[in-house]
Parts: sequence; C-alpha cells; structure tokens
Amino acid sequence: MFKKKRDPAFGDRLLRILLIIGLLVSVLTFVLWYTNRNSALLTVEGSVEGGENLTTADTPVGKTGTTTNTSVHTETERTTSTSGPRELVKVYVTGAVIQPGVYTLKAGSCLIDALEAAGGAATDASIQYINLAQLLISHTMIYIPSEADVATLKENHEISEMLRIIDKWVQPLELSAHEYTYAINTAGNRQEKAKVDINHADMKALMTLPGIGEVTAAKIIEFRESRGGFRDLNELMLVPGIKEGKFAALVSGITISPR
Repeated sequence: MFKKKRDPAFGDRLLRILLIIGLLVSVLTFVLWYTNRNSALLTVEGSVEGGENLTTADTPVGKTGTTTNTSVHTETERTTSTSGPRELVKVYVTGAVIQPGVYTLKAGSCLIDALEAAGGAATDASIQYINLAQLLISHTMIYIPSEADVATLKENHEISEMLRIIDKWVQPLELSAHEYTYAINTAGNRQEKAKVDINHADMKALMTLPGIGEVTAAKIIEFRESRGGFRDLNELMLVPGIKEGKFAALVSGITISPR
C-alpha cells in the first residue's frame, strides 16, 4: 500500500488560521481590560467629587481599637490654610486722656477700649455725654472732651446742640479737616480759661470781648451766618469795624469750634 502524501498548502492555511485566532483573542482581551480600567477610574473620581472619601473615612489607630476620623484632620487643615491675620484698628486718641497717642486695637473694639489704652480719662475729663460702647473705626481720631470744653459748650449752646457737637468729636467719620484741627488745638489748651466761641456765641457773649459793642457784635453774627462759620480766627478781621488793633486786643479771648 502506498502512503498518502500530506498537502503542504494545508499546513500553511492551518498556521494562518491559528495566527488570526490568536490575534483576535489578544484584541478582545485588550478591549475588555481597557473598558474595566475606565469604569474603575470613573467610579473613583465620582466618589472624590461627592466628598465621600473626605467626610466619612475612619482610620483605626494602634491595637486599642481607637479610631480617628479623617474628616477632622481635613477640616483642621482647611481652616489653617485659609485663616489670615486677625484684623486690627488703629486710632488716635487725644483730649482729656492720660496718654494721648496712636493705639492699635483688635477689630470690634469699643471707645472704652481706646480710652483704657490711652491710660484712662484725665481727672478733668467729662465722659458722661460720650457713648463708650461705640465701635472704633480704623485710622481716625477720637477727642475726649474736658470739663472746660463742656462748660464752654453749655454757655453757648442748647443741650441738644451741645450733645451734637460732642458726638462729632467722638465720631470721626463726621469730622471735617477744620474740626480735626480744632480738636487738636483744644487738646493742647485744655487748662485755659473759657473763651468766647465766635462760631456759636450770641450777641451778649460777643459783647464781653474788648472793643465789641452791639453794632460790631451784630456784624460778626451776620458775617458768620453768611459764610457758614469762621474757619480761622484771622477771618474775624474781615468783619467791618474790626481792624488789626482791635483784633490783637481780643484774639486771646476767642476761640472757634465746629459748627
């Protein structure tokens, strides 16, 4: 009997079929691996965005069974990183205080805190008309009136007007540059005897000045009202009838306060 010869072409076809099957299996395996990997990444990202891993994870510590909540650490770190320096306010305290000067206090401090920082009220201070609970405003000046200041105001004003003026001394946002200057000047002359305030004095008070009679007093009031008040003592010489000689005789007995 004769042996049947193997067809060489059959072997080549079988090899190609096996190679194709192997390639298909490899491609299919890669596709399945890549799909599962993306699903896992999406799941992790979703849980992080939802905050689950930041707020609920508890980590055991040691062998005692004690647990530490990682949300506490996370919240502490967040607070530490975002908190800045505590706000401060800086104010200039002057007038009837022991130690006038600029003081830096915590935000939310009141007028009483600034007064204490300045060594407290002087013996001749008059604080009964001041709101000591008033909140401080940074980079402003506070003028504490003396008994002499209050006495002068009482002589020339009704009680309501007197209180309004005192309020302006301790509420610096309402003070003009002229009012600041007045407060500073008054702070350096608190021990002087009461002077006539030409911005508020009536005719009777003005007539107590040397060389000022009824006619001149009326002109002073008319000039004052037409200009909204005197801003400088030298402006008094603009009033008809008051020249340098008369002004020199009375200047030591007059003063100006805010209107």
